[in-house]
Amino acid sequence: MDAAYVTRWAGTVPGREAQALAVLEESLEFWGKQAADGKCDPPQVYGAPNGAGMKIVHGDRDQLAALVASDEYSRILTKVQHVADAWDFNIWLTGEALNEQLKQWMTIGKEMGVIR
Repeated sequence: MDAAYVTRWAGTVPGREAQALAVLEESLEFWGKQAADGKCDPPQVYGAPNGAGMKIVHGDRDQLAALVASDEYSRILTKVQHVADAWDFNIWLTGEALNEQLKQWMTIGKEMGVIR
């Protein structure tokens, strides 16, 4: 496991709270199935008293990227756009994958002359 897919949101669009919970449930079902198939770890969901939250799924960077780009998950993300307020997602790297990303960043920065 060299990455985590992290989705964060500030709250729900007012009046769409029930739909937001349904979309979260659909997302958790998707990631739960992927975990059961051995493609990632089960999702972890965190919530704050102000309605903000985040979901974290650990796994292999390339596998997570493929799952996020899948047609099935793309539909879920489109639903999120209609119900979540101030949301974003990213794939965060760790371990050797992060080290390789940082090496590439340094190499390109030096090539560009912005790092000495």
